[in-house]
Amino acid sequence: MADLRDGHETVDPANVRVRTTQTSGPGPRDNRIQASVVPTHLGYAAREFARLGVKLGELGIISKEATDSFFKTSVPSVYAVGDVATFPLKLYKELRRVEHVDHSRKSAEQAVKAIKASEAGQTVDEYDYLPYFYSRAFDLSWQFYGDNAGDAVLFGDNNPLSAKPKFGSYWIKDGKVVGAFLESGSPEENKAIAEIARLQPPAPDLEQLKNEGLSFASKFYKRNLRKNISIKN
Repeated sequence: MADLRDGHETVDPANVRVRTTQTSGPGPRDNRIQASVVPTHLGYAAREFARLGVKLGELGIISKEATDSFFKTSVPSVYAVGDVATFPLKLYKELRRVEHVDHSRKSAEQAVKAIKASEAGQTVDEYDYLPYFYSRAFDLSWQFYGDNAGDAVLFGDNNPLSAKPKFGSYWIKDGKVVGAFLESGSPEENKAIAEIARLQPPAPDLEQLKNEGLSFASKFYKRNLRKNISIKN
């Protein structure tokens, strides 16, 4: 194995084992992916990829041809996942680099699916990611979906003296809701803001949106839920 470490960690690539979780059929199983080198990057530049011939920019792999929707780089058989890779974000039709563990996990899953499909002579759907960020600390927990671009509309109770503050924000761009943040949301409420961020409905008057607050997302989510149920029936 070529030593590409420069004092950093390089995983022993012999029969790299990737654990995949299935949503149907048999339970979790182990798959093996043959690799000649598996460089890992935790808080430092991806110089190892440059030595493999992949073009790098200031913030990591950012050249236009760096990664595709399957996280294959411009160099055959070299894949890059997580925040080291710029990729085509289908929802916004532009190149993005996302710095969060959710994308790191899902981009790695997409790369593994693409590799295994290629080995079997098959294809997989392109990566269709909704940017998602979250944090949990003690009794506080927030989630954010979409894009924080355009005008921000704050709603809810953000008084730090409140017993259980619940507040959030929408981001409005080109007349549409493109992003949503919510502190202390329930599972259904978090699903509602995710739905808003992905489907990007037209935004009402900003003052009206502020007054409606979370109910705007909840009503939109429930209408879509009923619509989908009626279509299935």
